Amino acid sequence: MSRFFVLLLLLGPTLGCLPQEREAVVVDGDGDGVPDGEDCAPNDADRAPGLAEECDGEDTDCDSEVPTSEQDRDDDWLAPCEGDCDDDDPTRRPGRTELCNGVDDDCDDVTPVDEFTDQDRDDFVACEDCDDEDWRVRPGAPEICDGKDSDCDGDLPPDEVDEDGDGHPACEDCDDEDASRHPGAVELCDGVDSDCRVTWDVPEADSDEDGWFNCEDCAPLDAAIHPGADPAGHGRAAPSGRAAALRYLFRFWGGGSRDAPGPLLASPGLLWVAFG
Repeated sequence: MSRFFVLLLLLGPTLGCLPQEREAVVVDGDGDGVPDGEDCAPNDADRAPGLAEECDGEDTDCDSEVPTSEQDRDDDWLAPCEGDCDDDDPTRRPGRTELCNGVDDDCDDVTPVDEFTDQDRDDFVACEDCDDEDWRVRPGAPEICDGKDSDCDGDLPPDEVDEDGDGHPACEDCDDEDASRHPGAVELCDGVDSDCRVTWDVPEADSDEDGWFNCEDCAPLDAAIHPGADPAGHGRAAPSGRAAALRYLFRFWGGGSRDAPGPLLASPGLLWVAFG
């Protein structure tokens, strides 16, 4: 038996105890396929090199940068990728109430029409003008007697209210508690200024001061003749109508002189009464 064979017999049992080379162990704690040593978030499977960026404010692809679109610079709790159309202005974001400022405040890509139109060209856009079809009605305008809130302060002056509903506010109505009295109303023979012209019409005056208006007195220039007068004092019945007017026309004509004409010549109004 050769010496080599004998040596193998002697050393054989120990050859199996020689150290063997081991395979490297790969650790992937979050199971995203990227070893922990290469993963910026070894415990988060949603973050790893090569992943697409998401709108979450985190470095999803592990490139050590958070995209600008995911950053909330104005601290309004929304980033551009979440719909913030102006991340430098916290007053502009989705869900924001639209203001009258000509800006898209709620980030819906639409600026309301009433924020930039001015139909009456009074330098106030519709959203700040209480009547964009009337240039006289606008913020700061002087109040006029028209029954409108001219200065757009939300209050209608008391004297512009039409209490009696006759279509004329108090500031132009001589009696805002009586609908029968207003500018343009028909004058009645009642001694009342129905049409609000301040002065009564001649027919409603009492020229002869007999207690009867001219419009109801057949002889408005003779106090002795009026409805209800006793004709016995004249020895005749009280004349009426045009005949009475003509009779007293001549009487009052004769009461004048060359230097001082009678009442009829001096008062065209009385002349109108005489001839109707």
